[in-house]
Amino acid sequence: MTGFRLGYLAAPAPVAAACGKIQGQITSCASSLAQAAAIAALNLPQDALDPQVAEFRRRRDYVLTRLEKIASLTGTLECPPAPKGAFYLLPDISAAFGATVGNRHISDSTTFCAALLEARKLALVPGDAFGAPSAIRISYAADQTTLEKAMDALESFLTSDLVFSS
Repeated sequence: MTGFRLGYLAAPAPVAAACGKIQGQITSCASSLAQAAAIAALNLPQDALDPQVAEFRRRRDYVLTRLEKIASLTGTLECPPAPKGAFYLLPDISAAFGATVGNRHISDSTTFCAALLEARKLALVPGDAFGAPSAIRISYAADQTTLEKAMDALESFLTSDLVFSS
C-alpha cells in the first residue's frame, strides 16, 4: 500500500484525544480505497505477509550491499543502518559536497540529486524533506531489475562523473 498514507495511533485516551484535535486541523480523510485496503490487510493472517516481508528484506539487503561496495570504492557516501520497517534508505552523501559534475557544483543533497538526474537519468529524493540534509533517499519498493539499474547508475555517477578539484 505504498503511497496511500494511512496510519493509526495506539495511545492512552488523553494522548489520542489530543492527537485527534491536532490531526483534525491539518489533514483530510484517507481515501476510501486506502481504508478498505487497510481493513483487508489487518484481517489477513500474519503468515500471509511473510513472503512480502521476505521480498522487501531481500531488496533492502541488496541495496545495502551495493551501498557498502560503492562506499568502499568511492568514499563519497556513508551507509545507513538497516531499517526495520521502512522501505527506503538515507545514505549520507555529504562527502560529495564540493565536487562538480560538468558545470554543476554539488553543494547539498538537492544539487546532488539534480546532477544525478541530469547525468544518469536516476531520480532520487534529497534528504532535506526528511530532516537529513546531507543524505539522499533511496526507495527499495521497486522491482529487482529497477534496483539493479538504479544502483549501477549511482555507482557510475559516483565513480565516473564526480570531479573533485585539488
